[in-house]
Amino acid sequence: MYSPFYVGILFVTCAFMTLFTADAEKGFVGDRERLWHSLFNHYTKEIAPDGDDGGPVVVKHSLTILNLVSWENNMLSLNLWEALSWNDPRLKWEPGMFNGVTELRIPSRSFWQPDIILVNSVDEYKGFVAGDLNAVVDYNGKVSLYPPRVTKSFCNLNGSLLLKNEEISCTLKYMSWTMSGLDLDLQLMKEPEIYDNLNPTLIMTKISAKRNEVKYECCPEKYIDITYTLKFRQK
Repeated sequence: MYSPFYVGILFVTCAFMTLFTADAEKGFVGDRERLWHSLFNHYTKEIAPDGDDGGPVVVKHSLTILNLVSWENNMLSLNLWEALSWNDPRLKWEPGMFNGVTELRIPSRSFWQPDIILVNSVDEYKGFVAGDLNAVVDYNGKVSLYPPRVTKSFCNLNGSLLLKNEEISCTLKYMSWTMSGLDLDLQLMKEPEIYDNLNPTLIMTKISAKRNEVKYECCPEKYIDITYTLKFRQK
């Protein structure tokens, strides 16, 4: 007999797979190989794409919290899925030229990725969030990436509030590490979601998101972040 958490993960996984298969690849392997070479023969993944009219590239971001793993020693551990999408005009193509191919599943190491990081992470930075995870790229140049994550972030709060059964809050701040709002416009893709509450001692009550534009002492430009606030209490 499968546990409720296992069944729940299967349900959410199927929901995400629906996003990836709603407009499935067409054509044959030879068509997709021709398309691959057409897109990447002169592609430079180290260079960010242009946004509309040469403006900043728009990157959309959201979180789905699968489970609160733990909160201890001022560290919050979460099992989640991070959602990112953006448009890269260099990855556009005409499906009719490639036997109707409308999508490609492409290893994320192959193309430019935004350097969106969890600023208050406990873990050492080890590169892009996706690693070699496949992304879905459609013929309009839209890139969709959904890396699964186990995050560990600083959350320095008074633990006595839990003993009093009061609600406490922790934040997760995501932003580009090097690109200001002039080059990268970080936007909320959709409202964040809490999927399950299977932690034996803590229950998540709410998650919200706020987009901020901040000017730091180091730099004249504003940097954009999305800060998620997660509230929880003792069961």
